[in-house]
Parts: sequence; C-alpha cells; structure tokens
Amino acid sequence: MPREGETEPDLKLTRSYAPDLTDEQILSQPSVLSGSPREIADTLLAYREKYGVSSVTVQDNNIANFSKVIAELR
Repeated sequence: MPREGETEPDLKLTRSYAPDLTDEQILSQPSVLSGSPREIADTLLAYREKYGVSSVTVQDNNIANFSKVIAELR
C-alpha cells in the first residue's frame, strides 16, 4: 500500500521475503497494491470479479491510507 501522496508502496518489507525479485516482479504480485486509491479500488473490484475475493487484510500501518480506498469502493 502506498504512503500518503505516493503511488508506489515501500517494498523494503516485501523485499526481505523475496530478495531475488525485481521491483516490477514484486509490484505484479496480487498481494501488493499500488496506485492511487481509485486504481487500488479498481484492482480490488477486478479481483472480486475474477477470483471472488470479498475481503482483504490491511496492515495496521496502512489503515489510514486504506480508508481512502474504502471510500472509492462505496
């Protein structure tokens, strides 16, 4: 999840679990959300349509930013 005012997430934590992947490979993972709140909402709607995803888990440090995504989903 990107920080406030950014469109790309901080990949440090993800990179610690997948050190051999490039930024592009990490960003292409379905579990890594990037983009504006509207783009992330569109991604989640596409996941719901394609895979039946109806809930997501958000890390505590991303809750405030994710509230903007929720607003876009409503």
